[in-house]
Amino acid sequence: MSSRLLIVAWLALLAFVQAGCRSVPSAPGPASAAADERRARAHAHYAQGVLHELEGRTIDALEAWHQAALLDPGNTELTLDVARRWLMQKQPARALELLERAAARPAAPAPVFVLMGTSQFALGRTNLAEQASRRAVAREPRLLAGHLNLHTALLKSGRTNDAFKALQAAEAVRQPDAEFLVGLAELYLAHAAAAPATRPHCESRALALVRRADALQPAEIPTRLRVADGFNVLGQADEAARRYQQLLADHPQAPGLPETLRAKLTELYLRGQDRDRALEQLRLIVRDDPANAQAHYYLALLATEQNDAATAEDHLRAVVVLNPQFEQAYYDLALAQLSRRRTNEALATLQTARKKFAPGFVSEFLHGLALANAARYADAVAHYTAAETFARATDPKRLTAPFYFHFGAALERKGDYSGAVEYLEKALALQPDFPAAANYLGYLWAERGENLPRARELIERAVQAEPKNAAYLDSLAWVLFKLGQPREALPILLEAIALAEAEQDFDAALYDHLGDIQAALGNLTEARAAWRKALEHQPEDRAAIERKLAPAR
Repeated sequence: MSSRLLIVAWLALLAFVQAGCRSVPSAPGPASAAADERRARAHAHYAQGVLHELEGRTIDALEAWHQAALLDPGNTELTLDVARRWLMQKQPARALELLERAAARPAAPAPVFVLMGTSQFALGRTNLAEQASRRAVAREPRLLAGHLNLHTALLKSGRTNDAFKALQAAEAVRQPDAEFLVGLAELYLAHAAAAPATRPHCESRALALVRRADALQPAEIPTRLRVADGFNVLGQADEAARRYQQLLADHPQAPGLPETLRAKLTELYLRGQDRDRALEQLRLIVRDDPANAQAHYYLALLATEQNDAATAEDHLRAVVVLNPQFEQAYYDLALAQLSRRRTNEALATLQTARKKFAPGFVSEFLHGLALANAARYADAVAHYTAAETFARATDPKRLTAPFYFHFGAALERKGDYSGAVEYLEKALALQPDFPAAANYLGYLWAERGENLPRARELIERAVQAEPKNAAYLDSLAWVLFKLGQPREALPILLEAIALAEAEQDFDAALYDHLGDIQAALGNLTEARAAWRKALEHQPEDRAAIERKLAPAR
């Protein structure tokens, strides 16, 4: 052993001896000599324990301190410390050996009986744990740990009513401090969890205790925080928020406290649908702690709710850097990128996630969405198929109407019309009032001149749901045209074009349809003007429109 360790050990021994010598009786005699001899041996064992601890020999250190405590049973502080250490090592029998000797002394303090109760619990002796806990409560009624152990013992023995009465008795303790009161409130909530039928009464008593604790105006930060938490848990959001805010104002520089309080305020405001104040707290958290991944993630979620995909993307980029193992953040980032039509970035994000995490429904579905956006429809269908397989095997509830809609749309774009109809019908079977799916299937049939009465019914259903949707109105005009009703179709299509142009959405298909309808009505000048306008806006089938114009050239 190094000389440095020996010096440290002997310094510890000297301090212990000096502390012990102050308690040595000064009266001479054989009894004093024997006591002095035991105390000296206790000091030696204690010093040996210090040396073992410095060497990392935890159990040997405990054994040495155990012997020291046996030799000096009046040293309650040492007995309690060693007993706690034995309990941490999951050796309650060794702890009990010390505690029973200490408890036999007339002036044994309440913590001895508390730890006795804890040790008896660990040994499965509920009745003995109850007895020790009652002695702890009798010795010091304002020591909450005794009431906690007693309540636990009564619950474990199935005596729920007695456990509740024990809490009521604890309420009657004279001159309790705020920490005791808020701790007792927490015990009432624990009782409610164990005996749900008592929840209303337990919560009422808990709230009364939290108010009593609050009225004492505790100065300690942990106690004030527990009081505020009590109001929060018990549904008193405004009172909780005021106390969190006051703590924040009183202790703005306390290490770790502002972050904790702002997180609690954020959760409270989000639960209360107060988005503005939640945003305020989250921005302050990120200002003071830019590496707080959770705050960035919540900011991204709030931005998504406000359809602010750019802000959501910024925060989600921070999240995947700060917490690269947070799988969901990658998928949320990809969605934000897709909503901004940043398809290549979304695919890159999904590829990064694919290298880190096992494939599953979400990753395959999002890959399908991104590939469909990139017009890679065959690849999109492959990923949708994989997503469907995962969902059927693990969670069929994921096979929703939107999933089948996107799958069906990709099949149609791939050229698999029968597959598209099958999956769009699945979407409508799950959600008959799904306007996008109804419009898509109706338009598909209208384009092909098939099932036109059903196509009209589906499209009218979509228009009824969203009467100002330019795409749906265009579909309705087109199916009417296909049904041989161009006159009825014309005003509907003109309304669709007006709505689209108001949104700066110049869709070539609308002008192409207008040209066909005008031509059917004999308005050839108007038809040619519409087709020319269609050519200005990158139509999918430019050659077909040019052929319509050719006879007039």
